[in-house]
Amino acid sequence: SVVAARAAQAGLSVVVLDAGEQVFDAKRTQHGSEGAARFLRGGSLYSETGQMGILAGTAIGGGTLINSMVCLRPPARIRELWAREGLDGVDGPAFDEYLDRVWDRLGVNTEATHYNANTRAMVTGLSELGYAHERLPRNFVADGESDFCGFSPDDNAHQRGYRASTVVTYLDDAAEAGARVFER
Repeated sequence: SVVAARAAQAGLSVVVLDAGEQVFDAKRTQHGSEGAARFLRGGSLYSETGQMGILAGTAIGGGTLINSMVCLRPPARIRELWAREGLDGVDGPAFDEYLDRVWDRLGVNTEATHYNANTRAMVTGLSELGYAHERLPRNFVADGESDFCGFSPDDNAHQRGYRASTVVTYLDDAAEAGARVFER
């Protein structure tokens, strides 16, 4: 999505092909039940070893449209591994600048993360034991208008705003610059 947007904005002819389909208005109707129905293999896809479940989206926007919106930067040790494997530039400040640009476009922030009772208990325990913790950054944009409801039992699970998925960010950017997006 990022590459499609940048290429289209640079004046190139761009076609985006997605095996998924456009299933609902990505900005206005974002209820957990709509997204859950769009997991690849119903959410039962596992790694080759079977040790890790993989939640992959089967709609235009993929995981950014249906997953938990948690946005984590690649840890330094992983970036160093990528560099040792031959990927140039992923272990330096230039890569940080690209990550910053993506985070800005996706509206990543920690204000969208509200703690439910389970999380509050865990944070209390971590603090009492002297362990560090921090709010998870998410790509949720509070706008006071859009209707968003996640799965969380949190008091703030129903918020006015939208998930800044690739559908409403980079794919919109690409389409506005002339890219054509085809589903299925």
